[in-house]
Amino acid sequence: MSAFRYIVNFIQTSHNYEMKRGLLAKMFYLTPAERIQRLDEVFDTTQFSEEALSLVSDNGSAHPEAQKEQR
Repeated sequence: MSAFRYIVNFIQTSHNYEMKRGLLAKMFYLTPAERIQRLDEVFDTTQFSEEALSLVSDNGSAHPEAQKEQR
């Protein structure tokens, strides 16, 4: 498992356990998709977003954030 894939997998699986309420959470919370986009910007690569797309296709189901947007 590449480092990129490990980080993307960690971001996608840990978001259910994060605080989303409260002042700091409202100010600084990023969705997993936003985090992956920021990682791509910081490291000047598209590897994180490519790994996220491959994880979605490997699992056969869309990411929970994508499922919310589809509804």
